[in-house]
Parts: sequence; C-alpha cells; structure tokens
Amino acid sequence: MAARAAALPSLGSHPLGAESAPCADLGLLTPLKQSPEYRRVRPRIADVGPADAWQDGGLHYFVFALTPEPSPGGPAVALFVMEPSEPVPVAALVITPGADPTRPRVVDARNPERPLTVRL
Repeated sequence: MAARAAALPSLGSHPLGAESAPCADLGLLTPLKQSPEYRRVRPRIADVGPADAWQDGGLHYFVFALTPEPSPGGPAVALFVMEPSEPVPVAALVITPGADPTRPRVVDARNPERPLTVRL
C-alpha cells in the first residue's frame, strides 16, 4: 500500500498515511463499507481496496482513490477514520487537491453541501 500511497495527494509535506505507522485493522473495512458515509461515496471509489491504511492514536485511517474528475491539483481521495468501538466512521472526508496545493477542497461526506477549503 505504501507504494500506491506515493501517488496520492499530500497534506502539507506528509503524504496521506505514514510509512512508519502500523497498518490499520483491515477487519474494520466490513463495518466501514456498510456505513452510510461509505455508501454515499462508493460510486466514485476507483478500487474497493484501500490505497493506504494506517493507525495512529487508536484511530484507523483508510484512504480510497476516487475516479478521476477534472481537478487542477490531481486526483481526489476519500479518507475514512474508524474507531474500533464505533460501528460507523468518526470522520468521512473527500479531499480534492486544488491548483494551490496548500488549499485542498475538503467535503464532509455527512454534510456534502458544505465544502471546506483547508489551508495546510
């Protein structure tokens, strides 16, 4: 997965995921894929397997590459954050790089009509 993560957009100077971080619990993919947040984004997901997965601070992060849409900064990704004790993601974001790499467009899959522009 680390090799595939190199092609993903970056958040600041760190790629999504971390080469030295432990892999996320792939068993959490079952409840993730049954969640309303995943089902909402699923039509755009390019591959059913995550492009990257890691854990940090008790949270498990899963990145999925999305089908290409016109974007000046490159391909978008979906980032889902799972906590083992929760049946649904604690966060579900669609991140689209902008022309300015420090200002990606971030959409909360729970509230997609309110996109955010985040400065990194």
